[in-house]
Amino acid sequence: MPSFPRYPSPVAITDTDFDCDEDLFDGGYNSCELEVEVSIQIPSEYSPFMKDYVDINCKAELSYQRAEEFMASTEREDETESIYLYGAYSTGTVEIDFDFGFGFEPVVSARVTDLECAPY
Repeated sequence: MPSFPRYPSPVAITDTDFDCDEDLFDGGYNSCELEVEVSIQIPSEYSPFMKDYVDINCKAELSYQRAEEFMASTEREDETESIYLYGAYSTGTVEIDFDFGFGFEPVVSARVTDLECAPY
């Protein structure tokens, strides 16, 4: 059976920024946004197959807590962005939005519990 070389993932998460919008009426959060900065390094072996952009998909999981609730809830979202390449290297940002939907109690805390990005 032939062996094929394994290359490291061409996508690396280099930075994140997690920000939630506060509701002025109930003191909780309306929604949150996760900005994920990624770098892309394409191995030279892929040159014959390269395009001028790469679609990057990021998947994130958020755990959040509403006031007066004992159990945390989980929301999963993903987003895909086209990131243009300059040679075999580039950086870009993927924005993932979380909307908590309707609830009787405000969301009082939220945190990212899982994040991964890969070519799509």
